[in-house]
Amino acid sequence: MTIKIGKIGILGVGHLISYLVPGMLRGAIMPDFLLSPRNQGHATNLAKNHGLGIAASNIELVETCDVIILSVRPTQVKDALQGLPWRADHKIISLVAGVTIAEVSAFTKDTSVTRALPVTAAKQGESPTTVYPQCEVTQALFASCGPIIVLDNEDQFEVATMFGAYYGWVQQLIGEMAEWATDNNLSPEAARLLACQMTRAAATTVRETPEKHVSALVEELCLPGSITLLGLENLQNKDAFKPWHQAGDSVLRKLKSKTS
Repeated sequence: MTIKIGKIGILGVGHLISYLVPGMLRGAIMPDFLLSPRNQGHATNLAKNHGLGIAASNIELVETCDVIILSVRPTQVKDALQGLPWRADHKIISLVAGVTIAEVSAFTKDTSVTRALPVTAAKQGESPTTVYPQCEVTQALFASCGPIIVLDNEDQFEVATMFGAYYGWVQQLIGEMAEWATDNNLSPEAARLLACQMTRAAATTVRETPEKHVSALVEELCLPGSITLLGLENLQNKDAFKPWHQAGDSVLRKLKSKTS
C-alpha cells in the first residue's frame, strides 16, 4: 500500500537537517520538501543542491504543507510554533530532544505529533531512528535513512535519546584510537580507517548475533594470553566503563528535567 504524505515543510533548517534531507530524498516515496526561510545559509544550500523550495515565511510553510518536520533547539520551540495557522489535519514530526508531545501540542492545537530521533548518519543510510508513537508517515519518510525503532512510550523515548549523545561519544573514541595509532607510526589514513571499520565490525557482530549475550561474544575473543584480554583487563582494572554509565545518567537526568 502506498502512503500518501503530501507536501513536507521543514521548520528549522540546521545542521541535522542538512544531513537528513539527502537521506530522505534517497527513499522510494520522493518527498516534496519546502524549507523554512530562517537560517538562510543552510536553507539556500539545501535548496540549491537538491532543487527544493524556500517558503516566504513560516506562516506560508504551515499553510502550504501537510507534514511539518520540527527541527529547532529546545529553547526555540515556543517561538517557532506559537501563532502559526495550525490545522487539525497537520502531522508534526518533532526532532527536538527533551521536548514532549504535550509540550509541542500546547502550541499546535489539535495536530498529530510524533517524536523521532535520527542522527547525521542518515545521509549515508546508517542512522537508527527512534519513533514514538508509531506513525506510518514518519516511518516511511525515514526508512531510507536507516533502521526504524518504534518505542512504546515517551519514557522509553527519553532513554533512547541518550544514544543520540552516545553517537558523538563513539566518534570521539574512534578519533582517540586513530590518534594513538598515528602516534605509534601508523599513517593517519590507515589509522582512521582501521578505527572506523573495527568499530563497525564489532557493532555488526553484536547486531547480527542476537541469540548471544554481548558478554559471551567478548568472552570468545578473550582467550588466555590474548591481546584482547590484556587490554580489556587493563580497562576493567581502571573501571573505565563506569564513566560511560555516568555519562548516560547525566544525559537522562537533563532530559527528564526538561519533561518534568
